[in-house]
Amino acid sequence: MPVELLLISADGLGTAGLWALSKFNRVFATALASHPVLPVTADGLYSSAAIWSEIVTGRRWYENGCPGYSRPGRSLNDCQTVSETALTFPVNLLAATDSKQDIAVNVPLLVPTESRIWLSDGITGGAQRVSPTELRQRPPFNKYKARPFQSIAEARNDITKALESSISSEINRLECALDLCEQTSIRLCIFRSNIFDLFGHLIGPDFYLMKHHQGWPLIERFLHIFEAHLEKLVACAEKLVLFSAYSQVACTATVNLNALLARAGYAALLSPNELLCQPDVQARYQAIAATRGNSAVSAPLLVRCHADRTTALSPVLGQIYLNRRERFQDGIVEDSRSESLLAQVKGSLKAHLQEQLDTPVSLDDLPAGDNAPDLKVFAPGVDFSSYTQKGIDQTNKPLSVHHPSGFAIFSQGKNRATASLSPTDLNAKIMELLR
Repeated sequence: MPVELLLISADGLGTAGLWALSKFNRVFATALASHPVLPVTADGLYSSAAIWSEIVTGRRWYENGCPGYSRPGRSLNDCQTVSETALTFPVNLLAATDSKQDIAVNVPLLVPTESRIWLSDGITGGAQRVSPTELRQRPPFNKYKARPFQSIAEARNDITKALESSISSEINRLECALDLCEQTSIRLCIFRSNIFDLFGHLIGPDFYLMKHHQGWPLIERFLHIFEAHLEKLVACAEKLVLFSAYSQVACTATVNLNALLARAGYAALLSPNELLCQPDVQARYQAIAATRGNSAVSAPLLVRCHADRTTALSPVLGQIYLNRRERFQDGIVEDSRSESLLAQVKGSLKAHLQEQLDTPVSLDDLPAGDNAPDLKVFAPGVDFSSYTQKGIDQTNKPLSVHHPSGFAIFSQGKNRATASLSPTDLNAKIMELLR
């Protein structure tokens, strides 16, 4: 078989969804019947990038400085995209040999290199979508589209169109992976499917139970196509790992941490008018407006502050940074004050969140590091975005939010039942299969 080890990720799908979809998928059904399902828990993380940083390196996200797809650079107002080149530790999963290549399809953080065949996730890698570039000259790679639409909020304006676009992109992604695996000698192929994540965001986390929904006929037809392609892909592999890095749950509230920090006196946020005066924000708004065919974009997409009056900010989903003088060029918080300030911020937020949310709230201090946040905030079912100005909004919210629970099924190796695997444990078990 041309593929030594095949990793198939069904991100966005939990164990219940895996069992439900096994009725439509013989690969899922066979895996469930033949091997134990090991739970994967990502320790209160929302971001797929943060979770995948642990899977591909075997090190914790905060050690890698990967709170999400971005992190603050020289200033809290200077958020920069995070890719594998910015991680503290190297990607150890992909290490192609002279005789065998590695393939990475739709994997967060990874970028094109000479030693791997790479298909973009639509965020890292810039404008490049396929590497090596000569693959773009022939089908199915010449039709590869990493992301079917710009945003979930925009896509929900036309659910049928969004589902059709998502399904078309996923089928093409499968065709690309199958083309490579059937024709090339491969050491490791990582195929990440995020179609179930998209279904959950568009329809709801229990989309597989919603057979009354207008989009179900499209989904059901796709599931049969997905099964056929997946069977061919698995037939190419000597060993298989089927897993999900995270699942979804229904969203119960949207929380704007920066609005709460501002009300408590820790953050001095730019007003919407001030934000629009920022040159880079203007350019971003204009690009989005052009894509959508609108002349204006009303919702603020970025968080900016008056750094000289801000002691704490959340520039990344669910993560809080102190505006430390030694860390940021416009920072104002002295190290001597940081411990007491962090305790104050933590106490203020916890009291406010626990009072208004009907779900457990955790605020965890993190080990000191050059790129790690100071505080991680997690509450199951809560979306920590900056789209609501209310601080806490339990009415206007998305259908679903990521939850740090997934699963793993190994076709080879020791599969003893365990309480839970972390993403770094998952990395270690995969590395064992590659030795």
